Amino acid sequence: MSIKQFTHAKQEKLIKKWLTVTRAHFNEDTGYSEIDKIENNINSIIIDNKILPRYPFFILTILQSYEAFMPKDLKITAYGHCYYVLILAHIRKSGINNDDDSVNFCFNFAQHLAFEIHRLNSASITIAHHQYDAFVDKYREKYIVNKAILNRLVGPNGLIKTCNGFIKFNLAYSYYYFLGQYLATNHKFCHDLIIDLVSKSRFRNNSLTLIFTIHHSQTHDILNEVLTYTICAIDEVIPAKLDKEETDMFVELLKSIPAQLSNNENVEVEREQQRNIRDIIESNSTSDSTESELDEDHFLGSIYQCHKNIEILSQLLKNKSGSLEITTIHDIIEIICDAGLRLAKILLTDKQKLEDIVEFIQRQYKMSDRFDPNKQQSIQLAEIRKNVLFNIFVWVMGNIEKIVSSISKPELKEIIEALAREKNTPAYDIISYFYFLDTLSKFDHLAKERLFEIIEKYPVSKSFFINKIISIRTQWYFKTHTAKEPIKQAVYSKLDIGNSRNNFLHTTRP
Repeated sequence: MSIKQFTHAKQEKLIKKWLTVTRAHFNEDTGYSEIDKIENNINSIIIDNKILPRYPFFILTILQSYEAFMPKDLKITAYGHCYYVLILAHIRKSGINNDDDSVNFCFNFAQHLAFEIHRLNSASITIAHHQYDAFVDKYREKYIVNKAILNRLVGPNGLIKTCNGFIKFNLAYSYYYFLGQYLATNHKFCHDLIIDLVSKSRFRNNSLTLIFTIHHSQTHDILNEVLTYTICAIDEVIPAKLDKEETDMFVELLKSIPAQLSNNENVEVEREQQRNIRDIIESNSTSDSTESELDEDHFLGSIYQCHKNIEILSQLLKNKSGSLEITTIHDIIEIICDAGLRLAKILLTDKQKLEDIVEFIQRQYKMSDRFDPNKQQSIQLAEIRKNVLFNIFVWVMGNIEKIVSSISKPELKEIIEALAREKNTPAYDIISYFYFLDTLSKFDHLAKERLFEIIEKYPVSKSFFINKIISIRTQWYFKTHTAKEPIKQAVYSKLDIGNSRNNFLHTTRP
């Protein structure tokens, strides 16, 4: 028998119970925001359930590590320390003593084995048994091998296991942790390999290896390489400004969305539904394209690289910002934002090009088996145009949200606000406000004034697009967090979406 992985909804319930146990009481005004913060930390460590399964033991270990057992030195990030704790727990479970000699042997052996696997077969992160035997013989020539510990380390309960004649790490996170540790320790010897990983970060194995390597690294060399490649990816595209000229195409689409979001559920139900959607997205996510597909299409490869580098830089920003200079953090945030806005800009086009796309799709539709000759051409064009606009809108907003989730660390507030003022574009104002909501402890009078400022800066007459998405994002916050009713009434009045008392009761617990 085995325990199933937790869903996002069950993970949130576990976090809430943890807070209830470790705090005097659960404060609803700030509690959901605190859950969000802890949840973001956990999700950034898990990355996805293929790397670290969302088992309750792992979630609780990460919670406990973050709460009370962070290392005092800066040789490893909080992220890396959580994995260190999980690996130590696994070593002890396999029957190996927790003394320094035993642990040091396990870590040294695992580092060298991870590098050997990467050297021989980086794509599948496994090696054949005869390759493993050859590695052990070579390892014995340089290091003392404790056979009893090795037998426990490589066994059913160990970090490393035999599977159908192949040797692999029991769980993927162990492989990437030890490979990253080896590369960081031997970065001068592995310089060319690391540069190759950075240049091909669009591939999942490479990006994960870089994330773990950076967490172990004591220098900024790898960071500088990732920053350079991120700046150069799709550099022929100018970052989107999301001004009126770029976003007028969405006006009719956004007008079809009701001014007020539905409010039939309470906060707990809304949050659970949101996390159920995350589970669906994860279960339906497809694997990366093959190397040949990405190598054949340079532009597609650059898009993938932009996405992956944003993820790498996000991990660094959230876990190593305490050891980075403010100017470096500013540069990282700016590069993340500009990379995401370049991705958003790719599908933003003028009206003539949009019509060309619509007509092209219509021609393809006429040649397909789904073509309905009885439907008027004008209706066909209208439906195609609406679908095209919707997909472009989803693409643009998806990249905005990716930027925001990548920088959502409360300590970065002053830097992000200063960068938004420096750039002074609608796109950066949107990023700044979305970041503000995502890192907010509670929606109080100061938060209300922050909303009023951006609404007054972008009234409907000046930018229907920005006004609408600010309204949607703020309403969504109230659907998933609690706030005082007078503040919500003032906000809804400012957003011009009706402010009767019944509209707010679903977010106020009795």
